[in-house]
Amino acid sequence: MDLLEFPSTEAEFRGRFADEDQCREYLARLKWPEGFRCAHCAGDRAYFLPSKRVVYECAGCGRQVSIIAGTIFEQSKKPLVLWFRALFEVTASKQGISAAELQRKLGLGSYQTAWSWLTKIRTAMVRPNREPLAGEVEIDESYLGGPEPGKPGRAAADKAIVAAAVEKRGKSCGRVRLGVIANVSADVLTAFVGNHLAKPFTPTAGAAMPSSARPAIATSSRCCRSSIRPRPRCCLAFI
Repeated sequence: MDLLEFPSTEAEFRGRFADEDQCREYLARLKWPEGFRCAHCAGDRAYFLPSKRVVYECAGCGRQVSIIAGTIFEQSKKPLVLWFRALFEVTASKQGISAAELQRKLGLGSYQTAWSWLTKIRTAMVRPNREPLAGEVEIDESYLGGPEPGKPGRAAADKAIVAAAVEKRGKSCGRVRLGVIANVSADVLTAFVGNHLAKPFTPTAGAAMPSSARPAIATSSRCCRSSIRPRPRCCLAFI
């Protein structure tokens, strides 16, 4: 097994990240896969400073470097072993994990801490140079939030609007992109499509064109069979 590969099973995790030293050494290997190299003097020897927990000092110039600088662990006082446990719980869960569940599993005293950690981990899991969606893609929006008396559907003022783009792969789905949007205007939806679809993109042949939409956007009646939302109004289809 590649030493830089993160464990995928409980047994592997317990064996590799049982204490702070193992977690710190793993981060050091990620930072310097070919061995320590000082960014200031190019020295190849460093001393670990136990009193500073995550800091190494270059033997040549004395410059100190933290292995958690620029990571989601930066400025956190919590043990690395607890952070690594959080990473494992998030990545190993097939159904996803909520902040409340993460709080319970880690024994965190604050729900806000669990929510903050989960947000950081989810953000870090997004590949910065990931490929845009391609092929036939369906777009829809949905509303998140509790019931509001007298304000059904789009009239509800306090609900978040979430746009979704899903690749169609026969009868199944491929990759998915989600994003909170300000409204469902043509400009906002066009921007969402442009950010997540391979260019150029064109409307699905035969789709009806709404008068309020830009030429690149079209609605498709078959989108009503989409599983993106329980009662879909329509969907924007692209290829």
